[in-house]
Amino acid sequence: MQPKVKIKNVLRFHGRIFLFLLCAVFFSQHAYSSEKGKRIFSPYSLRANAHWGFVIPHHHEMWALTDGYFPSFDFTIFRQTNGKRAWHYLYSYPVIGLSYRYSNFGGSKYLGKAHTLVPFIIFPIVKSEKIQLGFKAGLGIGYLTRKFHRLENYKNLAIGSHLNAAVSFELLSRFKLSKRMFFNAGLSLMHLSNGTIKTPNYGLNIPAIFGGFTYKVNNVPVQYLKPENIPDNKGKINFRLMLWGAGKQVDQHWDGQFLVLVLTGDFSGFYNNRNRILIGFDMIYDESVKYVLESDSIEINNNKEIINYGINIGHEWVLEKLSLYFAVGMYVHAIDKPERAIYDKIGIYYAITPRLVFGATLKAHYAQADYFSVGVGFNL
Repeated sequence: MQPKVKIKNVLRFHGRIFLFLLCAVFFSQHAYSSEKGKRIFSPYSLRANAHWGFVIPHHHEMWALTDGYFPSFDFTIFRQTNGKRAWHYLYSYPVIGLSYRYSNFGGSKYLGKAHTLVPFIIFPIVKSEKIQLGFKAGLGIGYLTRKFHRLENYKNLAIGSHLNAAVSFELLSRFKLSKRMFFNAGLSLMHLSNGTIKTPNYGLNIPAIFGGFTYKVNNVPVQYLKPENIPDNKGKINFRLMLWGAGKQVDQHWDGQFLVLVLTGDFSGFYNNRNRILIGFDMIYDESVKYVLESDSIEINNNKEIINYGINIGHEWVLEKLSLYFAVGMYVHAIDKPERAIYDKIGIYYAITPRLVFGATLKAHYAQADYFSVGVGFNL
C-alpha cells in the first residue's frame, strides 16, 4: 500500500501546482482585458521553483535528521520597481516580492514539514533582453511542524520551537522563453532558527540548486522613470549608537530565559550614493555566560567579568529609510568563547526620523544562532 500512497501524494501535489498556474493564467488574462488592468498589473509576475538541497550537518547530531538530498518548492509573486522612488533608480530597478516555500525534508520524521513566508528584494547584477542575473535577499518567518521534545523527538536538536525566523539568499538567473514566460535557475540558501529564544536551537542551513518558471502577468512594458531628486550620499560619514535587548536559552538550561543587553556603535561611510561600509564595536552583557561558567565551576565575582567585547566590519544597503546590513565580528575579550572568536550579524535598520533608528538583528557563530535582538538608537 505504501507505493500507492506515495503516488497519490505526488499526484495531489502536482494537481495543486496545475491549479495554481491555471488560476494565474486566468487572473492575468482577466487583468489584461482592460486598460486599467494593464496599468495595475504590468509590473507583476508569478514564479514557481523546485529546489534540490540538503541540511548542512554543522553538528554531528544532525546527520540523523534527514536521509540526504530532498526537494522543496517555492511560489512567489513579485513586482518590478520603476523608479518612483530614488532607491529604485540607484539600485538599477530591483525586484521586490513575497515568497512562500514548502519542504517535507524528504519525509523526515524528526523535522516534519516547513512552511516559510519571506518578503524579499532582488538586486540586479546583469540585465539584458534575454538574460538576467541577480542576487536575492529575504527575511521572514517559518513554521516547522516538528520540534524538539525530550521524549517524543529527542533527536531533533536543530529546532526548539514551531515558529522561527527564515533568512533566504539566492543567486539566480532568468532566461527569456517568450514574451511572458521565463526559465529560472540558480543557487539558494535557506536558514531557519529561533535565535535561541527556545533551545535546543542548532538551526537549519539548507543550500540547494533550483529551477522553475516565471510568468509575467501581462505584456505591457514597465515605464522606467528617473527621479528628479537623487540624493548625493557619496562621502557622507555617520556614527550610529544602538542599545539592543534579547532573551535566550542555553542547552544546559532549557526552562529558563537569560537577558542579553548589547551596546553597539558603528562608523559608516558611503562609498557611492547607495551603499556604505561599517566599522563598529559590540559590548555584550549576556546572563547565560555566568550560568555556563558557574556550571563549569568557574567563579564569577563581578558581572563586569562576563561582558564580551568585539569589533566588526560590515556592509549596509540603504533603501531610503530602510536598510539591510551584514557584518563579521571578532571578539577582543570573551571569557566564555575561546574556541569561537568569530561571529556574524545580519539585520535591518529603519530610520523613524533622521536621528531616531529602530533595528532587528540575528547574531550567530558559524552556522548556529546566538540570539535575536531588537534595538533603538540614534544617528549622531
